[in-house]
Amino acid sequence: MRFEPGFVRSLKEDLSDVDEEYVRRFRRSGGLDEQTLLSLVANQHNVADKCDAEHPESRDVTDYAHLTPSHAILGERAVKNGEIAYIVLAGGAGTRIGKPKAFITLPKLGISLVANKLLQSVLVSHDNEILNVPTFFMTQPGMMTQFAEHLNCMSPTPQCTVFEQFESYRLLPDNRLDFVSPGVPNMYPCGHGDVGAALIESGVLSDNPRIKHVIIVNVDNVLASPDMAILGKHIMSGVDVTCEVVKSAESDKGGRLAWVNGKLQIIEDFRLDERFVKDAQYCNTNTMIVSSSALLCQISWRWHRVRKIIENKIVVQHERLLQQYTEEFDTSYVLVPRDRRYVPIKNEDDLWLADKALNGNR
Repeated sequence: MRFEPGFVRSLKEDLSDVDEEYVRRFRRSGGLDEQTLLSLVANQHNVADKCDAEHPESRDVTDYAHLTPSHAILGERAVKNGEIAYIVLAGGAGTRIGKPKAFITLPKLGISLVANKLLQSVLVSHDNEILNVPTFFMTQPGMMTQFAEHLNCMSPTPQCTVFEQFESYRLLPDNRLDFVSPGVPNMYPCGHGDVGAALIESGVLSDNPRIKHVIIVNVDNVLASPDMAILGKHIMSGVDVTCEVVKSAESDKGGRLAWVNGKLQIIEDFRLDERFVKDAQYCNTNTMIVSSSALLCQISWRWHRVRKIIENKIVVQHERLLQQYTEEFDTSYVLVPRDRRYVPIKNEDDLWLADKALNGNR
């Protein structure tokens, strides 16, 4: 008989006490299923997230300045052919700002971050043709109604699609379920890595079979938008993934470009040695282009155990990362200018910087 730790048995008991409504939300196809969650908890001490990494060289990335008008024309042609979609990751609760980031208003421009992304989906080609890139927003289930109301308030009502990412149960540090009330678990969105599985479950890609590549951005990176030259470079290279990076700054947090196990990929800071992070030359922007064929692949997701403080309480979440696509598929990297492609909003002060950056790029 296989030994089962007491904390796993306790978690099983907690799971049996969850109301059916939340069980259905938890068991959506493509999400973090019950058996995987129990396995993650049972093997938490055997999971080695840390990586032995080596720094890349300048030749490992393509400088944005070296892209040509031919790249941009190739990207425009793909948009005209209906082969490109624009996916905005907009599920963040914005705990540091006090409300979901997607609906925050830029103080000078007077538009929300959602509206900003919709404006960026309308392009002007080199021959002055208006190009509209189909736009899909991924958000957490608890924000779907708010999203619909926000879009309905816009005039004219924008043509876009909103689809749901996945949810799972927050745990306490002792691996018990964190119940809000009897039968009602504390739930959280499972991370940006949900995008492929959520596209499959929602049917968004199958409903749009002409789409060959998607441009994926964070809603809070106000300068992340469809760039025709980078798109053309991606198509010309024949890779499944193209990722934008910037030169690292001291204040950056997130992923770094690193060689791990012979593969150049984006690795999150928490998986790297502190000295490596300090010396890293390239920082991830979370802006990437991914082929629809890669997004439709069923890959073996790595679920990372993350501790967070939510409402002054320590909780445990298991999240999957969008950056795993750079590990699973052939990936190229473009070094982009920070002042043109990367101004993320993390707190209230960043809103004013974002306004200034947008005014300078329009």
